[in-house]
Amino acid sequence: MTFWKSLKEDRAGMACLAFIVLAALGGLLAPWIAPCDPTAIDARSKFAAMSWAHWLGCDYLGRDILSRLLYGARATLGFSLLTMALTVCLGGALGMLAGLLQGRTEACIMRLCDVMMSFPSEVMILAIVGMLGPGLEHVVLACIAAKWPWYARMIRTVTRQYSAMNYISFAKVAGYGTPYILRRHLLPCASGEIAVLATLDTGSVILMISALSFLGLGVQPPTPEWGMMLGEAKDVMLLYPGQMLPPGLAILMLAAAFNMLGDSLRDAMDPWRRQGAED
Repeated sequence: MTFWKSLKEDRAGMACLAFIVLAALGGLLAPWIAPCDPTAIDARSKFAAMSWAHWLGCDYLGRDILSRLLYGARATLGFSLLTMALTVCLGGALGMLAGLLQGRTEACIMRLCDVMMSFPSEVMILAIVGMLGPGLEHVVLACIAAKWPWYARMIRTVTRQYSAMNYISFAKVAGYGTPYILRRHLLPCASGEIAVLATLDTGSVILMISALSFLGLGVQPPTPEWGMMLGEAKDVMLLYPGQMLPPGLAILMLAAAFNMLGDSLRDAMDPWRRQGAED
């Protein structure tokens, strides 16, 4: 209750959360609220200006930009959240096992993390996508492969802090198995730190997926995606610079919203900050 009260008092955090929810609802409800078919080509509406029929205008093929933004949220936001969920599950499971079991298990997992983290994440993602070929599913796999070692190491540190608590020792002495201890004790304790880390990193995943689609390695036409829309608009940015504003601002605002929300979650979970605010 104290956490939610502190979060509600943070107007910037609540505004970012509201924007993220609206973006998600826009993508989910796109088939019902989008004014046009996002892939329908209309040569007569090529580079059409803003109007009541096309609120954000049309692109170089006469496709409605607002409709493509709404449908593009499915790929940009949806696959970013999917990437973070899979990354946290994989990295969190291995990190908790390493922090709880320690010994050889911890050494093996941490050495594997060291090997994976020795490669620059951007280079690894480009290499994996280059080997597997363009496609959003390949981008998701590449992002997971590049990010899970970092989460495993961070969550292992958090797990080791909690594994020294008395109730964890009592659970071990009582004969409870590792899955039970992880599920009933460690996961609830570490869920706050995991949520903050994942929220802060979701913005970078959005930028990575958009950047790869911008380069033609992610979503392939005619499926709408914000990074791909930005890539298509760059070819005409000298004649029609306004074409780059809708997808560019959408990417910027969504990534910034996740970053600011992560800061708000961290502050709301900080007992020292809450105590100072109450004083």
